[in-house]
Amino acid sequence: METIIEHGCKRCGGKILKPSLVPLDPNAPPKPSATTCEECNYETVASEMCGFQCSYQTHSALCRLCTSDELKQCRLDPSKFIATLNRKLLADGKKGLEVDTMTKPPTVSQKL
Repeated sequence: METIIEHGCKRCGGKILKPSLVPLDPNAPPKPSATTCEECNYETVASEMCGFQCSYQTHSALCRLCTSDELKQCRLDPSKFIATLNRKLLADGKKGLEVDTMTKPPTVSQKL
């Protein structure tokens, strides 16, 4: 399964890098430069970026269901945000999502 990775600012959750098709390599040496958030001007070192990864289908659904501020919250704390979103989805009779926190970054997927 190819995934999209959402990278976010450590401070505000704003989108820092464009989605990537390749998962982050936790064994790769950290990049010497930091990435500056366009929304709050905070510089987040690459190794400290927050975010999540998911399939194209899940990413598309999140983009349809969530506002840009909600996606920021999802980048900052995927587990907490998805728990809140699941209450709304289940109330509407839709399938919930789950977060695998054992991956880096956490993986958001549809519950089976």
